[in-house]
Amino acid sequence: MLRFAEEILLLRLRDDDGKLIHVPERTLDRVIAGSVLMDLAMENRIDTDLEKLMLSLPRLRPSRPRATRATG
Repeated sequence: MLRFAEEILLLRLRDDDGKLIHVPERTLDRVIAGSVLMDLAMENRIDTDLEKLMLSLPRLRPSRPRATRATG
């Protein structure tokens, strides 16, 4: 499955000759940044509200001491 940024870049390709359609650099920067944020949100790696963007860190399981084998 392609990421949003990859899909956007593919949409810029002209069908007849495969060259990229010109898009102003500032516009493309914002579109790519938004698509990366969308990918992160879809993977539950970030969360947002009206004022903040927060990282969603995975829950870590508490580590258990490993059993050691006596050698002798």
